[in-house]
Amino acid sequence: MTLVQQAGGIVWRAADAGAEVLVVSAKHEREHWIFPKGDVEAGESPAEAAEREVREEAGIASRVLSPAGDLEFAHEGRHLRVTYFLLESMSRVGEGDGRSVTWRSIDDALEALTFEGTRRLLRALRRKIEAQARRARAG
Repeated sequence: MTLVQQAGGIVWRAADAGAEVLVVSAKHEREHWIFPKGDVEAGESPAEAAEREVREEAGIASRVLSPAGDLEFAHEGRHLRVTYFLLESMSRVGEGDGRSVTWRSIDDALEALTFEGTRRLLRALRRKIEAQARRARAG
């Protein structure tokens, strides 16, 4: 099975009640809630791919803050390695690609995310995201 390199984004924004993270429905299994992700294209770094995937799937311009970890799994006959990045939301730039897009509190996102791997990444980033949001609100 060929290894396919993908990149994904865990996007946060400051909200009145703290931080919110971006969660989207999967392309084919709409009942699955995931972080935006997709194949790294030729000539593109994984960080660039993460920003592009967030823009294409959710209509959100964002900027990479730091690496967030890798997940590997098989899906539809492909072996995927997804390199995730923590991104800060900058602005809404479009409608995305038609999937459902939601902003959720970290607790709500942990309940909604379909896969344990993505929940584990979010739990590991929780303090960092909350600290960033506090700084942004104090700003």
